Amino acid sequence: MRGAALLAAAAALPALADGGRRLMSAGPLPAGTSALSVSAGRPFVGVRIDRGMTSWLDAGFAVDIAPEGVVRPGLGARARLLRGGAGGLTARAHLAFAQPTGGSYGARPLAWTADAELGLAADLALGAQLGAFAEVAGLIDTDFKSDRTLLLAHAALGLEWSPAPGFSLAARGGQLRSGSGARAVGSLTASIWF
Repeated sequence: MRGAALLAAAAALPALADGGRRLMSAGPLPAGTSALSVSAGRPFVGVRIDRGMTSWLDAGFAVDIAPEGVVRPGLGARARLLRGGAGGLTARAHLAFAQPTGGSYGARPLAWTADAELGLAADLALGAQLGAFAEVAGLIDTDFKSDRTLLLAHAALGLEWSPAPGFSLAARGGQLRSGSGARAVGSLTASIWF
């Protein structure tokens, strides 16, 4: 019942042209537009640059740094699956390599790992300057040995606000879950478009 009420409320909001939807959470950037984003939070702080490739696809490069001493460069892409009224659904993929900056974590030596993430994000514009979003994703992290492969699930909710054209602030919070437990994650992100 609540889901149907939410969909009805989303359909009642006025549709915004893509040119008016300058929120990173609203799916891929328009073709020819670039965005620089800086994030701080848990588990990473990082910087990302994205470029709109077509009206439904963008791609980007990111470098994340964990306080525990891990640097994680990666490539990502987002593809719009559907857009209707004030909401939409976007698929995203990210491939990265995690490199420890220290030699060990306690008695255990650290090694390069690769990770792949696939996710879905739903967004809802609450006006030209405010949006809400929800994300779910699955992630595999491995050094290609079965005893060092980790499967994770991630879910988050967030709000994004654009106080000026070409600039937005987003806050997200959620949970990262693995077979050994769960931990809270969240971040604040500032983005500019050019």
